[in-house]
Amino acid sequence: MKKYGIMGGTFNPIHLAHLYIAYEAKEQLNLDKVIFMPAGNPPHKKNTIIDAKFRYEMVRKAIEGYEGFEINSYEIEKNGYSYTYETLNALKEDDLKLYFIAGADSLMDIEKWKNTKEVLNSCTFVVFNRGEFNRETLKSQKEYLENKYQAEIVLLDIMSIDISSTIIRKRIKEGKRVDFFLPNKVLEYINDNDTIVVLCGDTPLVKEETLKRLFDYHIEHGYHATVLTTTVDNPTGYGRIIRDENKDLLKIVEQKDANEEEKKAKEINSGIYCFNGKSLRESLDLLDNNNAQGEYYLTDTIKIMRDKGQKVGAFNGSTIEELMGVNSRVELSKAEEIMRRRINESHMVNGVTIIDVNSTYIEADVEIGNDTIVYPGAMLRGNTKIGTNCVIGMNCSITNSQIGNYTEVQSSTIVDSTVGENTTVGPYAYLRPNSNIGNNVKIGDFVEVKNATIEDNSKASHLSYIGDAHVGKDVNIGCGVVFVNYDGKNKFKSTVKDGAFIGSNSNLVAPVTVEEKGYVATGSTITNDVPQGALAVARERQVIKEGWVAKKEERDNNK
Repeated sequence: MKKYGIMGGTFNPIHLAHLYIAYEAKEQLNLDKVIFMPAGNPPHKKNTIIDAKFRYEMVRKAIEGYEGFEINSYEIEKNGYSYTYETLNALKEDDLKLYFIAGADSLMDIEKWKNTKEVLNSCTFVVFNRGEFNRETLKSQKEYLENKYQAEIVLLDIMSIDISSTIIRKRIKEGKRVDFFLPNKVLEYINDNDTIVVLCGDTPLVKEETLKRLFDYHIEHGYHATVLTTTVDNPTGYGRIIRDENKDLLKIVEQKDANEEEKKAKEINSGIYCFNGKSLRESLDLLDNNNAQGEYYLTDTIKIMRDKGQKVGAFNGSTIEELMGVNSRVELSKAEEIMRRRINESHMVNGVTIIDVNSTYIEADVEIGNDTIVYPGAMLRGNTKIGTNCVIGMNCSITNSQIGNYTEVQSSTIVDSTVGENTTVGPYAYLRPNSNIGNNVKIGDFVEVKNATIEDNSKASHLSYIGDAHVGKDVNIGCGVVFVNYDGKNKFKSTVKDGAFIGSNSNLVAPVTVEEKGYVATGSTITNDVPQGALAVARERQVIKEGWVAKKEERDNNK
């Protein structure tokens, strides 16, 4: 009976550990061959892998020269998702025993696979461990699955090699070397077939979706170079796109080098390109500066590639607005205006009401929930997150802060703070850094909070300063209350516990604690702790001095 191993995976990309594992499986199990099966459309990795044709070619190159290694395109060629049970059924023969080679994580999660029983009954399940699980755990899972499904499971005896495609992709993204992990032929293939995107540093308005369409167009048509273009009524100053009689890209001509006929072209070069890496490197070696400006033009690579018989293309998929250059403060202001409008419109599409898009400033990283209303003059900056059904009033400034659902902020400033749900802030409140405001709280007009927590259902309705404090639940802080936190040298913290009442125009001189349901009489200056349920009065009795004003005036006149 023939014995074939199936080495499945995305191979995104294939690396030396894959080859080592396949070799050890072949040797330890005396397999006739190992078939590498690149996944086409795995259901668990949507939109996370590179194009199948590139992964297939990398695997093909990687296994060249290895006796008994083959590649199969079944999963790539089939339509829809790739499921292991379907692959095993497709490879089934009367005189053939299949061995499916998979990682230890697959053994632990196999009951999440589609048709688990059919998978385990169609093959011998061969498991390799890269060190993420101890052997006893794997043996326990092996025995459990064998008993439950009458399966045959083999644990390979291999060295622990902590190499993964994820690590390799991360290193590539970081610009680090990966030649330690990849077969030479695969590395050469990646270097030759990488796609290089060239952008302009002074055109910040190009949209992500435009670049994605350009990239897809480039790959789909198999071009060695693709330039992003647009059409304008007045192309003066721009490089012209010159197409041949078949409307294919012929060349790009700079304004100063264009003849009168070429200057009539209204399709212009954006300065943004996709290149095949190998083709670009070869073309750059052939550039010269034989032109009106004595410069080396990247655009000349297009003609060089075409003259070599390589396919080049032009994707007319942008707007002149996206290609606007920023080379002055005036142009920067115009670009910011456009970007601000885009951001505001995207929030409106997502269910946010913005009363006046022209007077509302929202930075790109800000998140806003559905049915929130933002009034004119609001500035929302940094890592700010605003919940659903909120009201952000006129002239609010919120920076790096989180605002809960159903909360209203009126003409106030909030910085590096959090505000809970069903809470009102303002008007003219100031939440300084590290303010943590709970649910159903009222922070009224001209209240300032700094480095303080105010828990649920408490209120400071107006004209108070709450700094370096912890205020509990159901606390009332009267008008004009000051948490005196600074002695000129050091700052101290005050605590007001649940249900306390702080009368108007009181001073809490830190460090001081007002226990639960403690009361502070209006106009008191508190320097000692207030016991639970007690009333603290810290003021002198009123004294009336009749005729004092007249006597003062007489003294003043005699001076």
